[in-house]
Amino acid sequence: MTKLNLGKIRMRFAGDYNAAAEYVPTDIIRDVATGDLYVPILAEVPAGTALTDAASFELFIAAPADGADGADAIGDLVAANNLSDLTDQAVARQNLGLGSAAIVSSESLATAAQGAKADAAMPKAGGDFTGPVKAMAVSEALVALAGAAPDMDLASATLFTLATAGAVTLTHSNPPAAAWVRTLVVTAGGADAITFPANWDWGDDGLPDPLATAGDVLEIAFRGEGASVVRASVSWRKSV
Repeated sequence: MTKLNLGKIRMRFAGDYNAAAEYVPTDIIRDVATGDLYVPILAEVPAGTALTDAASFELFIAAPADGADGADAIGDLVAANNLSDLTDQAVARQNLGLGSAAIVSSESLATAAQGAKADAAMPKAGGDFTGPVKAMAVSEALVALAGAAPDMDLASATLFTLATAGAVTLTHSNPPAAAWVRTLVVTAGGADAITFPANWDWGDDGLPDPLATAGDVLEIAFRGEGASVVRASVSWRKSV
């Protein structure tokens, strides 16, 4: 008598339903429209038999409620979307304990080495040095003044130059709130009278002697400490 080894009989996934195919009871067929899985209940189901034919197929596994794409369950994350199908990505980041840095390019984030350098750097907005400072080079903002009544905008430069071409009355404006130092270099165009601001205090030396000859140079350092009085002195002079 012939023996049949049932252990060698197993179901197989036959893929999506194909109206041109014939099916047997060991086949598992997927309905493309719903995702449901069916199995034939006849020894052989002829080609063209619809999956909805209850006399030929039986529902094996019902798919979860379909999403808008007709294949994925509502609420499922699709791998191909790379999490772009999250309903609210900001809330998801919050729930995961991630801040706004989670969406910043890694190129914008400092490495450990960069962080150490940043910690040791001088703040751009200023700060206090706790050790010696060695300056390899110092450059100043320079403004060249002109005319008979030039104004030195102290917020715009640290060095002012003036070539006279007649009598001059000097003023200054926008002094910093903290202590400050500025420099004025005057080159005479001739024996031109210079009237300095009234609040400049020249100390015991008094006002500098007038420039007498074209080409004479007078360098003046003047500073303030937040009060209205400005202390001025001649730091260098050259007569020709």
